[in-house]
Amino acid sequence: MESNCRVEDLGEKFITVDNCTSLTRVSRERCAGGCESQASNSLTMANIIYQLGNSTCQCCAPKETSVEEISMNCGAIGTSESILMKAQYIHILSCDCQVCKG
Repeated sequence: MESNCRVEDLGEKFITVDNCTSLTRVSRERCAGGCESQASNSLTMANIIYQLGNSTCQCCAPKETSVEEISMNCGAIGTSESILMKAQYIHILSCDCQVCKG
C-alpha cells in the first residue's frame, strides 16, 4: 500500500477555546490519509504471548510545523470585561507516516 499522507487545508476560521476567540481568522490544516500498517497473528502459551510475524502501525502525523503568535479575546466570566491574551498556534507544514504512539 502506498502512503497518501498529506496536509489537508481546512480554510481560515476564528478559533474559540474555552471563553476566548481569536481576533483574526487563522488558516487551519490537518494531516490526513493512510499509511501502511499491518498486524499478524499471535499465540499465547503458558501466559506468554508470541508474535507470529511482524506487526507495524504507522499514522499520518505532522512532520514539520511552524508557530504563529495570535491574539485571543477572552471574556471574563460574570462580567462584560474582556482580556486580550497571546497564544501560540502551531501550523502544519508537512505530514509523514510515523510510528503510532500509544
